[in-house]
Amino acid sequence: MLEFIRTCGPVGWPLVAPTVLVVTFSIRIAIQLRRAAPLPSPSLANRMTAPLVWVGIAAVLGFLGRCAGIYIALNVIARAEDISPGIVWAGFAVSFSPTLFGLAILLISSLAWLALQAVCGRRLRAARGR
Repeated sequence: MLEFIRTCGPVGWPLVAPTVLVVTFSIRIAIQLRRAAPLPSPSLANRMTAPLVWVGIAAVLGFLGRCAGIYIALNVIARAEDISPGIVWAGFAVSFSPTLFGLAILLISSLAWLALQAVCGRRLRAARGR
């Protein structure tokens, strides 16, 4: 995992922050949902949007990392007198790493958010049915 983060270049470690925050928020929200009274509070519903903000930041960071990687690679290629096409393609392949990281965070966090929304919705429907 550390090697993958290093492969992401300058945005590798900044992408770890939204990952940790989204996991932390999701776990805290899940615990609060479990402990909540039959009817979840409105403030808990508002807190459920916080992971979405960090997911968006992770996706944007991933895309910016890819753009930065391609920019750096193109500058190096332009200065090189003779360069192998395999090296060029390997550089482009590596430039996808931060995008993959950001989109993976987006996918996993979106699934967690949907699961938390489903639990919250079930709790609300159950409370109304009483």
